[in-house]
Amino acid sequence: MQENIKSSNHFGKFPAITIIISVLFSIMERVLLTATTAPTYDGSPRRFLLYASMKAIVLIGINLLSIWLGFYGEKYLRINFFSKLAKCWLVFVGTMIFTFVIFFFLRGSLNFKDLWVILFPISQNYFGFSVSFILLFLFFPYIVILLNRLDTKQFQRLLFLWSVAAVILPSLFGKDVWNYNGGKSILWQLYLVILGYGIKRLGLMKRFRFLLPQLALSIFLLCGAIFVMANISIIYRGDASTAERFSVPYSIFSVYYTLVLFFVLERIQTRVNLQLYPSLLAILLVVSQVILNNGITNWNVSVYYRLPANNSLIVWLFGIMKFFGLYVGIILLWSLVIWGISHLSLIKRLEEKLSVDSISEVFQCLKKMMLWIKSKKRLFKLIIFFYILVLGQMYAVYLATTNGSPNKAFLKYLLTGQPALWLNVVILMGIMMLIHLITNRFWYSFAFTTILYIVMTISSYLKLFLRQEPVLPGDIMLLSGINEIVTLVEPTLLIIGFVTMIILAVGAIIVQRRTQKMYDLKMNFKKRFGKIVFILFLFSGIFFANHRNSPPNLLLRTLGIESIFFNQVSAVRSNGPLVQFLLNIDVEVMNKPSGYSKEKIQEIMHKYDDLADEINQERGAWSKDQVVIFNLSESFSDPTRVPETTISSDPIPNIRSLKKTNTSGLMTSTGYGGGTANIEWETLSGLSLSSLAPTLPTPYSQLVENQAIAPNITNLFDNKVAIHPYVATLYNRVNVFKKYGFEAFYHVDSDDKLQYTDKISGSRYISDESAYKETLRLIDENGTGTQFIQLSTMQNHGSYTYTYPEYDFTFTGPSVVKNKAKEFQTYTQGVHYTDVAVKSFIEELDKIEKPITFVFYGDHLPSLYSGLSSTKYGLELHETDYFVYNNTYSRKHAKQDYGIVSPNYFSALALSQANLKVAPYYALLSELAEKVPAMTTDPTSSAQNRYNGAQVFVTDDGAVLDEGDLTKEQKAIFDDYRLIQYDLTVGEQYSAKWATQKVTK
Repeated sequence: MQENIKSSNHFGKFPAITIIISVLFSIMERVLLTATTAPTYDGSPRRFLLYASMKAIVLIGINLLSIWLGFYGEKYLRINFFSKLAKCWLVFVGTMIFTFVIFFFLRGSLNFKDLWVILFPISQNYFGFSVSFILLFLFFPYIVILLNRLDTKQFQRLLFLWSVAAVILPSLFGKDVWNYNGGKSILWQLYLVILGYGIKRLGLMKRFRFLLPQLALSIFLLCGAIFVMANISIIYRGDASTAERFSVPYSIFSVYYTLVLFFVLERIQTRVNLQLYPSLLAILLVVSQVILNNGITNWNVSVYYRLPANNSLIVWLFGIMKFFGLYVGIILLWSLVIWGISHLSLIKRLEEKLSVDSISEVFQCLKKMMLWIKSKKRLFKLIIFFYILVLGQMYAVYLATTNGSPNKAFLKYLLTGQPALWLNVVILMGIMMLIHLITNRFWYSFAFTTILYIVMTISSYLKLFLRQEPVLPGDIMLLSGINEIVTLVEPTLLIIGFVTMIILAVGAIIVQRRTQKMYDLKMNFKKRFGKIVFILFLFSGIFFANHRNSPPNLLLRTLGIESIFFNQVSAVRSNGPLVQFLLNIDVEVMNKPSGYSKEKIQEIMHKYDDLADEINQERGAWSKDQVVIFNLSESFSDPTRVPETTISSDPIPNIRSLKKTNTSGLMTSTGYGGGTANIEWETLSGLSLSSLAPTLPTPYSQLVENQAIAPNITNLFDNKVAIHPYVATLYNRVNVFKKYGFEAFYHVDSDDKLQYTDKISGSRYISDESAYKETLRLIDENGTGTQFIQLSTMQNHGSYTYTYPEYDFTFTGPSVVKNKAKEFQTYTQGVHYTDVAVKSFIEELDKIEKPITFVFYGDHLPSLYSGLSSTKYGLELHETDYFVYNNTYSRKHAKQDYGIVSPNYFSALALSQANLKVAPYYALLSELAEKVPAMTTDPTSSAQNRYNGAQVFVTDDGAVLDEGDLTKEQKAIFDDYRLIQYDLTVGEQYSAKWATQKVTK
């Protein structure tokens, strides 16, 4: 092997010290930028200055590398670097796959864009410096030829003028006047390469004296500029926003520091003479740049592993060094692995196949590819036809379901919709190939596939128009009522569709008879059968498409195809009717619990019949005008509870006071930044999202309409209304609320008109004050009979890019990144307005001479806290506030100690706080709320809400338990509950009528 190494590096070794230091600096810069929460000047001035100084010292790593290229490049002009591109690309691909696999197993992270970058590294702005550096490496011989034509004086003038323009002007104006992109652009790197060439040519290194004192001076000037600019910024701006004005690779202080450090390192190089093989150095550079700059690593590290800023200085510095050591270890280890693999004969042969020596060879390869495409022209024509067919379908669906312009639709699919488009094309090709293999009739297969797709297109269009929902697998059952459906369709459309299908069918018969031999499959039965089985095997992946981390699920996620169920209309626009239809096939509701049977369910029902009787002995009868209000307050949570955050004053003093004197605590949410309807479903149904299968993250859209009977709290009341002062197109709410028995549903587009729609100045959402006025109106208008009101107030819905007239709160802390600071202030101000509105609403409730129980809760936190690790603070980021209040007219009932609850417990809490008798199903929920910790999905499992994570239980002191940690009594109650939930959702519904009964005694 040693002989092979020597032969592959016959141009000698490269001086390595500057390159190694450059890599180490780049590693430290990445640790500071991604793995460390940046301290703020307001929060900790000293730590901010230390952090900014550390960052300024190491950010010139890329400068060193480009100067090194210019300084030494002329020495290696004989090397054809063009021929080395294949090896660099293989190292790049290997390292990308390495990071891809690591974070897939660690975090389940998967993104089509990450894989796309493997094939097309310049398509994303991850590797700006690397691309610039490689281009300069390739074209350096031509640069040297041009520069050598200049005499010394001409070159000195050029270098001086370029230095003024490249360094002095940006430093004077404090602007990136040449769009250097943080020092990564090819224009800046070209300057540095020429500067390195000039140092060598003009012998500048010999003229520099007292290098170590100058190095100390350059660091002092660079770091001192941060301190000076911070104070100037505070005086003139009131903050330290321009403190790091000169902490860029192209400032005069950074360039001076770069030059002196380069001279110092090269002086050390001459004494130590540390040299390495060019192949090893190239591998080290490629591996380090890929690991440090690819999107997978940076996103996962910043979201899940970032160091907090509130540790002691020693712990903070130790954490930085630990991350630095981890990065160094991984980069060195993987570089050595790649270096070893690169000498395997298989890899060498692959490298030879991919290698090209010049641009002309690239054109020769393209020519061969065009000849191959020409030989397969029939196949490509078919692909083009299906592509146009799919594009036309998705284009029509987009225009039919939005008010967007045709140009916007075209750009959407051209720029971001290609993976979904091609997946539809591949599926259509697969269907046609399957039929062709079975029938050996090409044109029949083509016509059948095309007709099938046209029928699906028309059906989807009609259903979207009539019901705002695409064609779903369950709609196949509606074919028995086809006559009824046809009457709803425009006759012209039916005629056009029918004629089109006749033309296709007749045309297929004629063409098939004339071209049978041309398209006849020239393969024996065994091969045909094998291909049929293979295609069927691929299509069987449909039944696992929503199973987390199954092969088909990984493929879909890789392509960026999202299993969106909460908004089927949006999903069909993105995925196309065919793919969305197939995604809705794999919907497993809930895993079957052991022991499920009719006898077991009956045993449980009898058990809680008895418990209800026992509970009701100490509870009061229902008043004939009892009112219960569930108020889901969109995105409401106490901002002062956010870790590592300090608010200037309390934004919710009224709600905090109400929590002290009433049943209250924290609610575990299954969502973060979204998932409102899931929380709403849990509160209304009393069922837990955490008990459902991962393939069912949105019960409103995937479950409720499929239930023959859907028990919910409205079953207990005579009059039931829902208020949602927003659009109702998401989550299938209109149909769900009909199924749940709501007699009226007030939203912005409803026939039941909202009477109060005022907004706070600047906000885009109807205010909470208006929503509460609407609620009071409906309470007042209700005649005799009990009343349930489901109120979802929308004032604090994201995003928070609008501006309120005034802001009463400021904050410090790293939980909210700098570019979201204004949004967080808007959110906090909105929460304060909610606090004021709640106080007024409570005062009005106390004036009403009806017994009213008011359950107030936030559904989830806003998605503003990207500065916090979701691994470390997963629970805190999934806890909102709640309280249960009885108005003055109600019977007095002492505050109850529930602490941390899950949303499915609220009905039990409301009935308990109102001291009302319970039906047997609510006796089960009461027992659950009383004795079993809050249940939820694992709050650290994901930063998104697309899949249900593992089920966990949260105690009142914040401990997270698995099911195995429950006591025997808790486990027995939970088993009863889980069996009932299974029976109601996916089982035989033996307990459905039992769960819907009212209190009759």
